[in-house]
Amino acid sequence: MSQLPKIACMELMFGDVSGEKLVPFLRDLKTAGFDGAALRFSTLKAYFGRADELKALLKSVDLELAGAYAPVDTDAADVEKLCALLQSVGCDNLCMHGGQRKDGAEGAATRTALAKLLDTRGAMARRYGVCVSFHHHCNVPFETFEETLELLETTDPKNVHLFLDSGHAAQDFKSLPLKTRGLELLKRCWSRVKYVEFKEWNPTTQLNTELGAGQTDFVALATYLLEHNYRGWITLEQNSPTAGSTPIECATRSLKFARKAFEQAAEVCPR
Repeated sequence: MSQLPKIACMELMFGDVSGEKLVPFLRDLKTAGFDGAALRFSTLKAYFGRADELKALLKSVDLELAGAYAPVDTDAADVEKLCALLQSVGCDNLCMHGGQRKDGAEGAATRTALAKLLDTRGAMARRYGVCVSFHHHCNVPFETFEETLELLETTDPKNVHLFLDSGHAAQDFKSLPLKTRGLELLKRCWSRVKYVEFKEWNPTTQLNTELGAGQTDFVALATYLLEHNYRGWITLEQNSPTAGSTPIECATRSLKFARKAFEQAAEVCPR
């Protein structure tokens, strides 16, 4: 049977999980059945120079660090410290996000400058065995399907990898059929794929949507990933909890949905 990916939860829906809140957050994820966690720069920076403590903490809850998320304007010295920390705990995903979206010629210049910055950060990260990718997102320089292709075409494949956010693909890739927007990016750019985030979107609840309550065909996504022997992480994310539910309740339901999608996909994939 095809190997099913490990699944992590990104901290966003839970708010600030730094400091004393990190251990209860991680314990909740483990109890829910997750394999790992994805954490923001703001949470991880407390462990700069203290990698052994983070490694011990992750081991104590039997979770892995699936990925780190950092703003594109993070100081180079801090990016290097973050990469050293990721190397120490065995994490090779650094997803960078942000940047100010502009129009016309100014927008083109902004995308060129950001592509160069990501190439530089990616080259730095490679020294630590870490892969840099960019978070395509609304209201950032690389937002649309076409702009995401532009990013990959103008950066070195050794330095800049592809991160797929299926929720933002559904929201932002308006030139493509709605249900398969994320899948189309995978198909077009498979050789650059490094990190995949399962996120949901619908017009009513936007990105505050549990998996299965929106517009994305996750079984099709899972099938493609299994057929192409994807060995990376699947990270689940939701911007805020569903009304009347706690973050961990939403995360648990989305995890159950994601696992079922992969099980269904595995039934039709070559054995």
